[in-house]
Amino acid sequence: MDEYLQSKRNLDVPHQLIAENQYSEDYSKFIEDLSYLVPERNIRTWHFTRLTDQEVSLFLTKGVELSTKNSLNDRLARVVADGLLNENFATKILEDSPLHRGQADIREHQFCMISCPRSVRDCRVELLLQYWGGEVVYFWQQDAEILEALSRIGRSRVVELKLSLSCRYDCHSVAEAMAASFARSLGEVASQGCFDIFFKKPLPSSSIIQVHSEGEDGFNLLEQCGGNN
Repeated sequence: MDEYLQSKRNLDVPHQLIAENQYSEDYSKFIEDLSYLVPERNIRTWHFTRLTDQEVSLFLTKGVELSTKNSLNDRLARVVADGLLNENFATKILEDSPLHRGQADIREHQFCMISCPRSVRDCRVELLLQYWGGEVVYFWQQDAEILEALSRIGRSRVVELKLSLSCRYDCHSVAEAMAASFARSLGEVASQGCFDIFFKKPLPSSSIIQVHSEGEDGFNLLEQCGGNN
C-alpha cells in the first residue's frame, strides 16, 4: 500500500487515496480489550424530560419506574388532581398516546437514557424538555391547546444517573464512548460516541446522581454540552 501511495503522490488524479491511520490497529485492539471490562463498570447516563416538583420527589425517593399504560394513567391522574390539566385533555392524551395506538410493543416497559450529556438547546431533546409526559404523551398530539397545556406543567429537567452495565448492551459502543470521553478529558478532539440506552428494569433511587432543573446552575451548564443539531 505504501509503495502504491508513493507512486501516486505526484499524479494529477481527481481523488487521492488517504494514507492508513498508523494507530488504527492499536486503537481497535484497545477498544476490544476495554469492551471486556464494560460489564464490571458503572457509567453515567442522562434522561431528558419535564417533571413537576412532586414527580422529582418521587424519583428521588422511589426511583425510576418504567413507562407503561398504567404509569401513564397514574401520572395523568396526579396532574389532573393537582389542577395542572383538565380531565378532557387527559382523556384525549390517553386516546392519542402511542401506547394506545399500536406502539406499545416498542415503547412500553422501558426507560430511555443516553450515554452522554447533550445541550439543553439540542433539537434532539428540546421537545422532551418542552412538553410534560415524554413521547408517549406528545408524540402524535395535534391539539395545539393540549400542547400548550403540557408546556406549562412542571419544569425542564435532566436526570443524571449511574447505570451498571451488562453484556446485553453493545459493549463495543460503550467502550468507544468511554475512550472518547477520556480523550476529551485530555483536551483532544473526539466524537461523542453517544448511544441510546433502553433499560427494561426499574431503577432504585440510589441510581440517581442528581436532577438538574431549569433555572439551576447544573441545568444551565448543560447548555454548553454537545451540539445543537
